[in-house]
Amino acid sequence: MHQSLLAFVAGIGIPAVVLWIILINARVEGFIPNVSWEVIFIPVYILLLSWLVFIIFFSRERIITHLATFSWVLSWLLISAFVWMTISTLDNPEPTFSWSMVLGPLVILFAISAIFELTTLIGLSFGRNWWKSNNTLLKRRGAFHILVWLISEISLLVFVSLLGRKLDLLPEGPSWGVIFIPVWFAFASMFAVLTTECALAAQHSSNKPIRRNTVGGLVAFFLSWISLLVFTILLNVALEFPDKISVWGLTTPVFVALSIFEIYACASRENLTSDEFVYVASPKKGIELELEEEEEEDEGDR
Repeated sequence: MHQSLLAFVAGIGIPAVVLWIILINARVEGFIPNVSWEVIFIPVYILLLSWLVFIIFFSRERIITHLATFSWVLSWLLISAFVWMTISTLDNPEPTFSWSMVLGPLVILFAISAIFELTTLIGLSFGRNWWKSNNTLLKRRGAFHILVWLISEISLLVFVSLLGRKLDLLPEGPSWGVIFIPVWFAFASMFAVLTTECALAAQHSSNKPIRRNTVGGLVAFFLSWISLLVFTILLNVALEFPDKISVWGLTTPVFVALSIFEIYACASRENLTSDEFVYVASPKKGIELELEEEEEEDEGDR
């Protein structure tokens, strides 16, 4: 079932994003000037539907907690609201919403996510199972990951807030280079996680299912990280100098990143286990499972 779910996401989710970007490029370049943005966003509707199926599956299988299910559903509703407001603003000659209002659901989403990561970090730091383990490396690794996610979400929160303000004040407002500083800060934080995991993978070996695809996953995420970083740099240049870069050249790094994810997902789905899905769906739950396994091993040695 888990393999079928990953195949569904890889077979529908990523191609839907690729089709959406192609339609946006065609619309911007004038190949389909009379097509409404509601039609352009049909692949996004498909992606949202696949995500909803994803949430329902994890909830029914009880792979994630009720709190995690609630946070995922809330995220789905906020992103759906953002998509609807974006389409309404793009299709309406006299927009009802300002761009700050359109991006409001994303601001709320990142704010809630940052609060959730902060509470998770506090819970892991002071929880009973957290300090029972003698694995200092695991403690630091888990705390470091959650801290990086917290920093990244705060950075994206600042970016979305600045972006809404900039779009409302065009052509005035701060330069696009200033707007993108929080994004690059988030990229730097993610690079810290990737380098740390690469070092751990090189120094430590284990037969646990959670690390079965570590090397392949790190390579895929690192290449995707580079591709998306190049995209943000090109996007900044394109916004500052609109005639310098074509839309197709701008989105090429995104296509590369999505292709890498697609290849990795298709190559890994036969090896993925429910334990790996638990770790992806809920990092806190995944760390707690590792601690429980460690305690069982210690009891067995005694």
